Amino acid sequence: MSFSAKIFSVIVILVFVLMTAVTAFAENKGRQDRFVPRNDDYRASGQRAASQGSSPDCCPADLNCDGVVNGADLGILLGDWGQEGVPGDITGDGPVNGADLGILLGAWGPCTG
Repeated sequence: MSFSAKIFSVIVILVFVLMTAVTAFAENKGRQDRFVPRNDDYRASGQRAASQGSSPDCCPADLNCDGVVNGADLGILLGDWGQEGVPGDITGDGPVNGADLGILLGAWGPCTG
């Protein structure tokens, strides 16, 4: 794969993630009366999901517990990349890595049951 093709691929992925985040923000704008975990709330839920494999509050890959695995969760995971003991560690195996990314991408979309 040539260098310009790699750059093009990265740009396409970033545009997709940005559009997903904008769409998620637009959909959630009217849900101001709904509880949305903030700061330590979503971190605690993410850590609980990682340690228990599931949470009654949200599915394991839904790192911000908004009911859908989307660009916002991907942003949290990428921000936590390489760190240990953070919400992005979905597998609970130590550092946030490709295994966590694979689980998040596999769970992409609305959380089910």
